[in-house]
Amino acid sequence: MAWLSNRFVRLWLLVLLALGASAWLLGCAATGAPTQAWAQTTPNGIGLFRICRRHPHVGPNARYWYDVGDGTPRTTFLSLDELLESREAKAVYIHDPNAPSESRKLLGIAFQHLPCDKPPPPPPEKVAAKEKGAEKKDETKEAERPKPQPKPLPRPIARPPEPERWEASYR
Repeated sequence: MAWLSNRFVRLWLLVLLALGASAWLLGCAATGAPTQAWAQTTPNGIGLFRICRRHPHVGPNARYWYDVGDGTPRTTFLSLDELLESREAKAVYIHDPNAPSESRKLLGIAFQHLPCDKPPPPPPEKVAAKEKGAEKKDETKEAERPKPQPKPLPRPIARPPEPERWEASYR
């Protein structure tokens, strides 16, 4: 144990011990999956995430994509149920324009500052149905609303009886 008497060796042992302790503490503090509502874990261990923007390396018509653990997004022709049952995927990402903007951080550091996709406008059928519904509501409100009572006529002014002038002029 003469090598422990060297100051240089003791310094490096102390540095290695500190690095090992910090790595162990960081490993224990790491969480397995986020607990937000847009992030879920399936029973077979696959992470299911709803993201408000498509990954730039995924096609514009892809509704979902997956990752096998290497950080490369992949699309598939499998249905979502089949993809969730497979053992190949470690994480499945679903494009949902209504997801919160904080979900963009799952795209990676290079793409997390891209804006979310705008939610699509409602189909014209729903807009027309809403307008018809609004008209019906207005009609029902008018039918339900009681008609205002007419204003009462003003009361006649009560005047004292006039002296009988005409009668006096005929006398």
